[in-house]
Amino acid sequence: MTRRERPPAVARHRNTALWLPVAALALFGWSFVTEDLPASRPERVDRPDEVAVDGRVVEETTGGALEVRYTHPVTEQEVTAEVYVWDADLAPAPGGTIRLVADRDDPLAASAAGDVMPWHTNAAVYLAWLAGTTLPALTRRYGVWRSERLAAALSPGFAMAGAVTPSPGRRFRCDLHLYPLDAPEHALPVCTVPVLTTGGARLADHVFGVQAKGFPRPLGRVVARSGETILWPAGRASRRAVHPRPAGPVRPADRLAAGERPAPRRPSGVVPALGPELAALAACVAVLAITVVTTLVNRADAQVVATQGRPVVGEVVAHEGADDTVVLRYEDDGATRVTRAPADFAGDYPKGTRYPLRLDPDDPARARLDAEPYDAVEPVAWVALPAFAAAGLVATRWRSWRRNRAVAAEGPWWAALARVGERSGEIVVSDLDGGVVCGVMLRRRLSGPGGEPVPVVVAGHPEPGAPVAVWGAGGRALPVVLPATNAGSYTRTWGRWRR
Repeated sequence: MTRRERPPAVARHRNTALWLPVAALALFGWSFVTEDLPASRPERVDRPDEVAVDGRVVEETTGGALEVRYTHPVTEQEVTAEVYVWDADLAPAPGGTIRLVADRDDPLAASAAGDVMPWHTNAAVYLAWLAGTTLPALTRRYGVWRSERLAAALSPGFAMAGAVTPSPGRRFRCDLHLYPLDAPEHALPVCTVPVLTTGGARLADHVFGVQAKGFPRPLGRVVARSGETILWPAGRASRRAVHPRPAGPVRPADRLAAGERPAPRRPSGVVPALGPELAALAACVAVLAITVVTTLVNRADAQVVATQGRPVVGEVVAHEGADDTVVLRYEDDGATRVTRAPADFAGDYPKGTRYPLRLDPDDPARARLDAEPYDAVEPVAWVALPAFAAAGLVATRWRSWRRNRAVAAEGPWWAALARVGERSGEIVVSDLDGGVVCGVMLRRRLSGPGGEPVPVVVAGHPEPGAPVAVWGAGGRALPVVLPATNAGSYTRTWGRWRR
């Protein structure tokens, strides 16, 4: 089957998992470029914030690092730093001397001069993650390929009875239960297959005839056909098949009755359809703007301290707050004074270790560590995440809304009945005899007197997961933003966001 012949529901199912390897490739590619490649260059003093010193190896830790004791030239304090050495020729025995490249602002940040981390050190980890994230996409594509081959095969099928029910916990997915043709009422199915399309079959209480190819058993691969329509599977049959056969005879899975195309009217606008999502995005953008302004003001204050503050060397004496404040003691004109400096993790600054810092020119009780300049990117990045999530939600909803508008213009159109569903904002679409075909999420309430079903016109192919459009009384277009649902109740709260 070519890409043009593949049903849209099958194509979407086939490509849904592609974002996993793409995201993993972007994440680990960024880490490789920003972390691994710079670390693969020889360590040498090439920045103004680094100094070269000689240290004495004390011992080797259980983690493979060397404990090196040296005197920091800025703080003039003897410290012991853990140094990881990749080149074994640069690692002397305990008691030996090693040349170090130390950070001027952080005495505990040191590395062996001339040491090189191989660029492929983390390659195995990256490749393992990429393979793990690619496996679901490859498995799904392989399953679709097998199903297409099975559907096109000339092998004979099994004449069976089928029933379609909403898939538990899934809003846009259904389960096809297969029974022997002579199975009595309430008999258990031979197997249950998750399906992407229903072929217009009524949900829950409609038994119809199917031709099944493959292996109709638990964990078997099965493709069922109802008339000329294939009920495309989403995977192998489930391990359990416990839905009893509904009552009633085997009936054809007919489409809805043909309806008249509504008179041309102004279609449903984007604001009525995407109002809540747009409001959430606007709120996130407003919070992001406030955060950006606040961060810029704080960065300006920090730059004043960094450029105009008096440099001193302070000794860490305590940690305060939620591990975000370092208390330091310093000497000033023969007197001992105390100041406080913010830190991402105060525990990273051991007590008794001396660090360069700058005092606030307006309040010496406040200071900033030279080892931890103000980071204006991190707070904005954290607040930007909800904004990006809201933007992604709006884009997804807008795409579904556009698909619904497309089927509204292209048809086909069907006459149906609609009533209020079990979930808020959902209506249940049924045929003129009351057989349920799908559900539709609306932004406004729709019901007749006393909750009775009302006549509607539905465009598209009304089955779970497919784009649809709905017109109410008088040809009024209703704002539909999601694909059709299975009109069932959901046992998991996250099921409503899976599309």
